[in-house]
Amino acid sequence: MLNLSGRGAQSRAEYSVKDLSSEEVARKLYPATSMGQQYSMPDYEWVHKEMQKSGVTLSLLWVEYCERCRQNGELPYKSTQFNKYYAGYADIQASVENIEYIAERHLDREQILRLASCSYIQEARNVIILGATGAGKTFLACSLGVAANRNFYAARYLRLPDLLVEIAVARRDGTHREYMKQLKKVKLLILDGLLYPLKEAEARDVLELVEARNKVASTIFCSQYGTSEWHENLYDPTLADAICDRIIYNAYTVQIEGESMRKRMGMTE
Repeated sequence: MLNLSGRGAQSRAEYSVKDLSSEEVARKLYPATSMGQQYSMPDYEWVHKEMQKSGVTLSLLWVEYCERCRQNGELPYKSTQFNKYYAGYADIQASVENIEYIAERHLDREQILRLASCSYIQEARNVIILGATGAGKTFLACSLGVAANRNFYAARYLRLPDLLVEIAVARRDGTHREYMKQLKKVKLLILDGLLYPLKEAEARDVLELVEARNKVASTIFCSQYGTSEWHENLYDPTLADAICDRIIYNAYTVQIEGESMRKRMGMTE
């Protein structure tokens, strides 16, 4: 249950998230803070569906959102707020209690519950979640992120393409060192989309990040590729060895089998 307080003469009430539309949830959680012009709240239900499509990033969706706001004469949120609010929306949808353990997925309930206890975060170990497109990797990762929050660990979700864009922008702005320090401090970082073919600079950025967090903090890596296939997507063998060594050697691995969950729910791929 989610407590949402009313104002004025309204009495305090409890609402189930299921009783509210995504737009109502977003407005309750993220009300406009200005007494003047109000920001236009993005349609995060649409954003969430678009994020399931190959090649779509939050950065691209933010640009589309800003263009719609411009056309409608509305005030858009900055990209950092846009991303933060989307992460909040995704958190509402995901929880360990809502994970489906149907036989064809071959999920080990005991393993998931151990991970939900966050002992791996205490040990600064990683988690690798593998599965085909639509298998539910992101949902499982975000569910573990919610479990981390419940245990008072800071968690942050990023798609790898968006992370690499943010690192590149920070380098141009002269804030690269500070940005990497911030990423290092996050107790649980969820990286979605590992690993598509990377350029040399991108592979080096990934190495810098995993090296900084190695034995210091935990990272959940989501990938549709098995770990044996990672090398060919990491520019060259030397970089690949260094990256894979720091990710895999102390990681727990969760393999999700079965058909796409999006197909089962009647969603398009």
